[in-house]
Amino acid sequence: MIQAGLREPQLGVAAPVAAAYTVAAVAHAKLLIALNEQIDALEEQVSAHFRAHPDAEIHLSMPDISEITGARVLAEFGDDPTRYTSAKAPRTTPAPGRPGVPCHHPRLPGPSEVDTFAQRPRRRASCTDHGGW
Repeated sequence: MIQAGLREPQLGVAAPVAAAYTVAAVAHAKLLIALNEQIDALEEQVSAHFRAHPDAEIHLSMPDISEITGARVLAEFGDDPTRYTSAKAPRTTPAPGRPGVPCHHPRLPGPSEVDTFAQRPRRRASCTDHGGW
C-alpha cells in the first residue's frame, strides 16, 4: 500500500524552479568537496608537525590516540613534564584562556542543598571569574 502510494505520479515543480534547485545542489556539492579537500590538507599538515614533536611516539602509544587526536592532546596539555604536580592536576589546573574549577554561585544552592543531579544548577564560571555576579 505504501509502495503503491509512492509510485503514483507526484506533484512537480516548474522547470525554472527545478533548474534552480539543480544549480543549488551542485553548488553545495562542490562546496563540500572543496571543504573535504581542505580538511585533508590540514590533516596532513597537523600530522607532519605532530610527528616532528619529540613526544609524538609517547602520545601515539596511548590507546585510541591517532595523529590528529594526539596533536589535540598535546595542544591542550602542553609538553612541559613539570606543569602538573599529579595525574589529577589537569582537572583542576585551568588551561590558558579557560576558566578554572567551577565554584559555588553566591545566590544558588550548593550541591548538598540540591535533591538530585538533574536539579543541580549549572555552574560554568570559575572562582576567579564570576561573569558579573
